Amino acid sequence: QESMGLIKATNIGAALSGQDAKDVADQLIAISNGFRMNTSNAKELNDVVSKLTVADNKSATSFKEIATAMQGSSNMAQSVKVDFNHLLSYISTVSSTTRQNASSIGSSFAAQFARYQNVKGGQKFDAENQDLSNVERDLHKYADINLRSDSKTFKSYETVIDELSKKWSKLDEVSRA
Repeated sequence: QESMGLIKATNIGAALSGQDAKDVADQLIAISNGFRMNTSNAKELNDVVSKLTVADNKSATSFKEIATAMQGSSNMAQSVKVDFNHLLSYISTVSSTTRQNASSIGSSFAAQFARYQNVKGGQKFDAENQDLSNVERDLHKYADINLRSDSKTFKSYETVIDELSKKWSKLDEVSRA
């Protein structure tokens, strides 16, 4: 039964995206695992395929590019409480705007999520020995956004990004950097 839901969604995704079934199956399995979806739930997997197809049709990017980027970032997204729909939106926007390689976009988001997780975890430096406190400091200094809702609670990544997106058009070039 589990494989039937995956096979059905894979075949639909392959037909809609022009990819071979193996690539779509790998994408759907990675996305499902990252967001803890049930691969035996045909409706849930078909919803993923449908949302990827809608994003493909509404943006200057493709099902394949979005799914590939999500394949590399969905697990880390879940760790910072970014849901499927938000990650889909972030990746579609970045992909259609930058036209960067899909794997690079996925890796970039995974790195951002890991960095955010490290800030939340109290680490002082990242793997490149960069000061992590600058994330919190600079968001507050340049955009008046706090990473914490109180002294002991961090906001979700998507909440911070939603707040930043509302202020983005009013930020000057230095603040955007």
